[in-house]
Amino acid sequence: MLLVFALGVFSQSIDIQARQKFTNFMIKHHKVYENAAEFQHRFNVFQENLKKIEGLNLKKGSTHYEINQFADMTLEEFRSYPCGVDRLSSLQGPSANVSSVESLAAPPASWDWTAHGAVTPVKDQGQCGSCWAFSTVGNLEGVWFLAGHKLTSLSEQEFVDCSTTSYGCQGGWPFWALGDIKTNEKGQVDTEKGYPYTAETGTCTFNNQDVGATYISYKSYCTEDTTACTEDQMAQLLYTYGPLSACLDATPMQFYSGGVDNPTDCDPSAIDHCITIVGYGTDTSSGLKYWRIKNSWGTSWGESGFYRLVRGTGACGINKVITIASIH
Repeated sequence: MLLVFALGVFSQSIDIQARQKFTNFMIKHHKVYENAAEFQHRFNVFQENLKKIEGLNLKKGSTHYEINQFADMTLEEFRSYPCGVDRLSSLQGPSANVSSVESLAAPPASWDWTAHGAVTPVKDQGQCGSCWAFSTVGNLEGVWFLAGHKLTSLSEQEFVDCSTTSYGCQGGWPFWALGDIKTNEKGQVDTEKGYPYTAETGTCTFNNQDVGATYISYKSYCTEDTTACTEDQMAQLLYTYGPLSACLDATPMQFYSGGVDNPTDCDPSAIDHCITIVGYGTDTSSGLKYWRIKNSWGTSWGESGFYRLVRGTGACGINKVITIASIH
């Protein structure tokens, strides 16, 4: 009987600790729930995610995990967060015209475009499945800078509102976005200031008085339904042309905090998120080769908004969808 009582007190103590963590989580991430039932459901999900985070951190490896803005989401809900659907391949639309990777100069052992002025600060897509637009803009900002222009923060909202093939906050592909803006707005993209982000799908209000960059074409070097690029080719493309628009399965990113992620729980054929690859290197502590990725979930997520993913294994389909805009 004493044992039962002790276990009850212990369980209550754990519940109190979890509730305090949940309260802190709600305050930090400005979470508001509609009613008591929704609160209890989110608290239950949060407790399950606490166990998952603790389990992940017990595993030996170079990756760290923590409570973040996604800690009250189920995995199914999280998979639909970045791009509005749990598989981008479920969206109806045209296939990309795939280009072969040309012969390029061998890149150095490591490279990071953030250190060379070609990357704007990390942004936050908010509650809108517009990752594809942020991925596209991350590439375009970089190639525009490398063409000799001032680094300019460009408008994701223009792509969300004006890409007629894409689905706004419900998903899209970078190659759709670049194709549409090339056709509809002659490749002209407004500045972030001139066409600010709203995290909602709106009516296209492109203004040619606010143009911050113009591209003349784009190339898709691989897509989900064709042969993947090799990661050596990706390094060559990145070093030659600048930050790359790429897509992947974001499943292991839900609670990522830092280190080189070497996941085993993602599916290269279930791509649900698009990002911008800005560099690559080798981690000195683990010896793992990695891609350095600019994400669009704000600076409180990951390594100040960046993600490092193991390089050389095709992890999570990172080498399946590569898109690059061309200024010249």
